[in-house]
Amino acid sequence: MPQRLDKELREINEGLYRVKHREEVEFDYKLELIGESLGESMANNLLICVGDGDNIGDVIDLHLLSGNLEEASKFSFQVKAALEDIATLAKSEIKASLIYVAGDDICFIVSADLNISDILTSYSEYFLKKTGKTMSFGVGRTSVEALICLRRAKVSGKGRVITSGGN
Repeated sequence: MPQRLDKELREINEGLYRVKHREEVEFDYKLELIGESLGESMANNLLICVGDGDNIGDVIDLHLLSGNLEEASKFSFQVKAALEDIATLAKSEIKASLIYVAGDDICFIVSADLNISDILTSYSEYFLKKTGKTMSFGVGRTSVEALICLRRAKVSGKGRVITSGGN
């Protein structure tokens, strides 16, 4: 039984990796299209913001492994609602162009003229208030920069906002 479970978990992880890799390729393509439609000078004045809930999967896994489907579902809906609220706030307050909201992730593009660190910190605080979990953000002028900053935020204590080049 444990070997079968281990094999199933490996297959799930491999499937998740393939999906995530495909999403990253699609994301870069969308950014390329946005840059082309905005023109080079406008695209240079933009920041890409990538947010990811911290340890969300662990909370859901714990509920599932405990056989508590109701709590897993409740928590999942809290995360979804919080991210949808953040997406709405970003679009209305800072005129963000939403790229995606999926699972516990969000990505949008904003003007580089904003004080984005303070704004994203407030979004992270909102997420914590609604879910009890922190959210990290990475910000950069390219998707690669944003993802590197997100990774740095997550490994440096979570619940952080890290920007590339001090933006």
